[in-house]
Amino acid sequence: MFSPETEQLCLDEKGGWWRAVVSARHELVRHLGAKPWACHVTGTDRYGRLLAACTVDGNDTQKWMVRNG
Repeated sequence: MFSPETEQLCLDEKGGWWRAVVSARHELVRHLGAKPWACHVTGTDRYGRLLAACTVDGNDTQKWMVRNG
C-alpha cells in the first residue's frame, strides 16, 4: 500500500483537480481524532524514505484508508 505523494494531483469525475494527500489527511483526522498512534518502521522505499505500519486502538490505519478510499 502506498500513500499519496505530497504534491500529487488527482482528477475527479467532473474533470476537476484535487490534492489527494490533503483529502487523505482530512479523512484520517476526521476518523481518528486525537487518538494516539503506534507506528513501527518496516523498511525504506527506493528513494531511501522510511516506510512504517501504524495502528490506532489496534486497528491498521492503512487497511482503513484502503477500505474507505
